[in-house]
Amino acid sequence: MRAFFIMPIQVNMLRHLLTQFGWRVFILLSILVMLVACSSDVTDQAVSVEDGIAVVSGQITEVVVPDDYETVSAIINAAAFQVGADDLVLVDDVPIAATALQAPLSALPERIEIRRARTINVAYGADTLTLVTAADTVADVIAQSGIAISDQDKVFPDRDVALQPGMTIVVQPADRVTVLVDGEELSLATSQTRVGAILAEANVHLTAMDYAIPHVTELAGDVIEIVRVNEEVVTESDPISFETLSQPDPELPLDSTSVTQPGQLGWRTRQIKVRTENGVEVARELTGEWITQQPTPRIIGYGTNIVVQSEVTPDGPIEYWRKINMYATSYSPSRAGTPVDAPWFGLTRSGEKLVKGLVAVDPSVIPLGTLLYIEGYGFAKASDTGGGIKGKWVDLGYEDHDWVSWRAYVDVYILTPVPPADQIVWVIR
Repeated sequence: MRAFFIMPIQVNMLRHLLTQFGWRVFILLSILVMLVACSSDVTDQAVSVEDGIAVVSGQITEVVVPDDYETVSAIINAAAFQVGADDLVLVDDVPIAATALQAPLSALPERIEIRRARTINVAYGADTLTLVTAADTVADVIAQSGIAISDQDKVFPDRDVALQPGMTIVVQPADRVTVLVDGEELSLATSQTRVGAILAEANVHLTAMDYAIPHVTELAGDVIEIVRVNEEVVTESDPISFETLSQPDPELPLDSTSVTQPGQLGWRTRQIKVRTENGVEVARELTGEWITQQPTPRIIGYGTNIVVQSEVTPDGPIEYWRKINMYATSYSPSRAGTPVDAPWFGLTRSGEKLVKGLVAVDPSVIPLGTLLYIEGYGFAKASDTGGGIKGKWVDLGYEDHDWVSWRAYVDVYILTPVPPADQIVWVIR
């Protein structure tokens, strides 16, 4: 069935014609309008026909009767339109594929629209892409182009502008900046140039002590580093060692000890301000120090109670006031390490000629001149010293002809009389 079209005439124009030319002219004009309405060449506007389908292409609208057509392609052909390879066909506002144009319709549509393809240029940075597209807006073209852009990229014209044939769309990519913050790398596209503005755009906040590299007032480079700063005050305690004191105890036997008072550590507390940057300690500042507990010294009591005792030895009975177990060696004039031509060859420290019965000792243990009885050696006198004779060590003297080798621990008896208290070595180490 043919479609009908009517060209509208304004009411004022009719009144003017009637006044000027009368009814005869009016009748002639009416016939002319009816002839135009029956023509298929006028396509600017259309009057709907009951059960018709509106076919739209650009600014042209045509109404056809759908009863005679079973496919979208047939309806479009009846409207005297053609669909180009890149055109887009929408049936009731739903895009359909080109292969569906020939498919039988399951239901009759109300409206078919043909969106004509246009050639559009997209300039992205230094590259230009030419597209043939039936898209509506700039944003649709960018989406079809496959160019990945962000909201920060600048687009000219604006994204919502309708397309025009031959239009060139310019995309100005935003700068790419990496923000290192809280152990993460944020890759940002931004049109901002200052560090502070970029951080605000990325919703990255700095606390009172945090800082950015570069500074927030400076121009940004490729990388912005956020340094999280934290300061806290901590307390640390260190032990204070105690000293050991010795004091005489007249109740204790000589050469015996007891702990009169156990020692106790003291404690020193320090207050320190610790600064960390991104979780790493970078500085410590001592802000206070005090002793929270004084150390208590350990007191060792040493015996000063001297008891004179007697002992029967192979050399006869002895009376002694102290017995010390000592390491014994032996020497003679030629074994003392003194040159034979030295004036003191064969003499002891006290100036006596070295013979059996004179021994070398450490004077801090046994004073020179002390009378002794040495187990397995006999009676002796402390008359000599030696560079290697230290502590509880006694070197037994002999002449060269009667020298006997010694390497043994022996008991050394210090014989009476008991010397004055100020001449006694109370503690032998």
